[in-house]
Amino acid sequence: MKENPFKPDSTKPWCRKCRAHTLCRKEPVAWFAGKILRSDHWCKVCNAQAFSLYALRRFIRIWLVITLVAAFFGVGIYFSGADHDHSAAEHQGVGLGILGIAALPCLGLSIWLYILLFWQKRWAKRQELKGEEGMEAQRRVYLRSVVPYAGENPWKN
Repeated sequence: MKENPFKPDSTKPWCRKCRAHTLCRKEPVAWFAGKILRSDHWCKVCNAQAFSLYALRRFIRIWLVITLVAAFFGVGIYFSGADHDHSAAEHQGVGLGILGIAALPCLGLSIWLYILLFWQKRWAKRQELKGEEGMEAQRRVYLRSVVPYAGENPWKN
């Protein structure tokens, strides 16, 4: 059996709109000294961003750490009390500002990435329940319905 874009693989980019491991193009987003440090994957079929399971887990960890650090500083400043230069109300305002400007948006981004991870895991579980025959039938239908590839092999990256 050839490679199947509907067979779950945690290392390949997965498009949440196509619900498959589609062909993706890489677009560099971070450079250093003329070398590409990081690239994003974009689906060639529907032009949505595609993620791999490993990348989602890494992004979730990074944003949760940033959230925790911002929340720690925000709560620490909020409860630090008054000193000789500033009143307690100023400390509380700065603490709430850090929580509102830094911690809450980072927490929201972490939750959104976790939802993407949940969708990908749920899709993988459903695909495994179909079995090899079901995934093979889905692959045959997919190969007939893919117009943008125009003869390309849809499972080669």
